[in-house]
Amino acid sequence: MIYVLSSAIHCLTLVGSDANRCVGIWPSLPLLKQERVMRAYKPASPSLSVSAQSIVSHDLLLSLNPEVLLSQQDDFEPSPMLQVWTCGQASVPMMSFLNQLPAFGNAVDGLVERAQWKDAEGMLLRMLTQTERVSGPDHPETQKARMLLAHIYRQEGRARDAERLDSAVLEARQRSLGLETPDTLAAMYNLAADIKMQPGRLLEGLALERRALESAVRLYWDRGDVKDESGGMDILIRMCNLADTLFVHDQAADAVKLHETVLRLCTGFLGPGHPYTIAVMDSTGRDYVSQGRLSEAIRLLQDAVEAGRVHLGEKDATTRRCIVHLAETYGRMTAEGEGKVPEPQMVAIMEQAVAILEESIGGEDSDTVTLKYYLAVAYARMDGRFGESEALQEQVLGWCRKQLGERSRTANLIVRNLVLMYRQLGRMDKARQVEQEFERAVRSPS
Repeated sequence: MIYVLSSAIHCLTLVGSDANRCVGIWPSLPLLKQERVMRAYKPASPSLSVSAQSIVSHDLLLSLNPEVLLSQQDDFEPSPMLQVWTCGQASVPMMSFLNQLPAFGNAVDGLVERAQWKDAEGMLLRMLTQTERVSGPDHPETQKARMLLAHIYRQEGRARDAERLDSAVLEARQRSLGLETPDTLAAMYNLAADIKMQPGRLLEGLALERRALESAVRLYWDRGDVKDESGGMDILIRMCNLADTLFVHDQAADAVKLHETVLRLCTGFLGPGHPYTIAVMDSTGRDYVSQGRLSEAIRLLQDAVEAGRVHLGEKDATTRRCIVHLAETYGRMTAEGEGKVPEPQMVAIMEQAVAILEESIGGEDSDTVTLKYYLAVAYARMDGRFGESEALQEQVLGWCRKQLGERSRTANLIVRNLVLMYRQLGRMDKARQVEQEFERAVRSPS
């Protein structure tokens, strides 16, 4: 059994050499504090690896390459938050050609299964020498041996050695099989993993991974009438994870294109009410926000919230996350609205989102405080609600005072925005008071 500590996992993919590994999709996990790192208990089977798609847009909870086995990690701790288990032959393996390791039907398979990398390496080197001598360097069996040896090198942290082998496999398969075949794309995907592991080459590896995944999408989705459900989902999850990674590394334009592709395919394949489709709608909407495309973002996030309410329920974690992201977008639009009075439904969503965040991550989290600031701005522009705005303003200022020692970027932004708001409202004395208080605190040596 595996235990996974997660803040907002939507889809968990289990991949291993056993055919009976299962896929679990839990649309109703509790909304918890976002974690940058997911920790999991080491599984009994060393061949099992895990990748997880976060419903929290651009928060990479876990994105392990399928060749990076959990048995190689030493810092996993058990948690009862989420349990994942093998469930027999009736389950659907979430596999595609991108994560299938070569098998030889001999002792080397068992060594790889047990993560005995040095022994497996020695046996494979002997096999590779013999195969190259008998069959030649471009023979399919030679390429299989090279690919598995590269996999072993990755487990040992020898990314450059793995890259050398995977480059040779990719070149050979491109010559013999063509550019867009499953075997060629598997080699390209592995090569991308090798490159990403090396210092200073992450973006280069991500670009190659994108090429492989976009070609894989064409193979699975644009050619032929029948899709393999588990393989297709595996590819879409990988593409969504890649989009999140690109976003984190300031490649927002590329991220939004990939999210849009995943959303289009998920909508047609899974349906608009599937929890994964709704989660990708949310991620794509937040991409639009990052690019300043607020009107498009609001339309998509509104659709995500409505789909979540109808298909998953008001209390579902995916629905709640979509509500929070829609509220953040409303808040930004309100704060940038130059005094425009917000619509009542926008304020209602912001109020609901504040309640969700206070319940799930607490009132002192920066996300909660930021949304309270937006709500204070909204109240200040509405008739009869200025008292509520002042109460929230004091909560926000109190939090900012606590952050001064840490020089919180969020606190500094909120203070500057509050000063601007006071000036817009004609409260010049309050604006000067807050400005002077925080300037003194920043200058203070304590």
